[in-house]
Amino acid sequence: MAFSQLRYQSGALPGKKRKQPTDPVSSKRAYEVKRVRTFQQSWQSGREWLQYDPETQLMRCQLCIEFYGPSSNDNIFIKGSSYLRIDGIQLHENSPNHFKAVQAKQAKSTPKSSSTAAKALNNSCIHSLIN
Repeated sequence: MAFSQLRYQSGALPGKKRKQPTDPVSSKRAYEVKRVRTFQQSWQSGREWLQYDPETQLMRCQLCIEFYGPSSNDNIFIKGSSYLRIDGIQLHENSPNHFKAVQAKQAKSTPKSSSTAAKALNNSCIHSLIN
């Protein structure tokens, strides 16, 4: 009996429908909605400025808090970010505001006698004394 004649047989059941391929974007979106994200301790490696409070589940940048003040609204890492993803940390790490805070921290930790400005001032004083 040929397969095409099966539909004419009494008691024959229709075939099962194939599942339609799902849209990868919508399936990923559904996965992200259900997923519970947690802070990874490895994110703090090489980032001494990154702080995490497990009670509030917020990440903060200690450098930005010191430089801009705790009440500043310049960036989310001052108030606390609940976006628990490495790409959010990397975006903050490469932001101009964070870069300014890092530079300010380095400037404070540099001894005044070894800074470029101090060396230039010392050289000009020595030249004025010699001449």
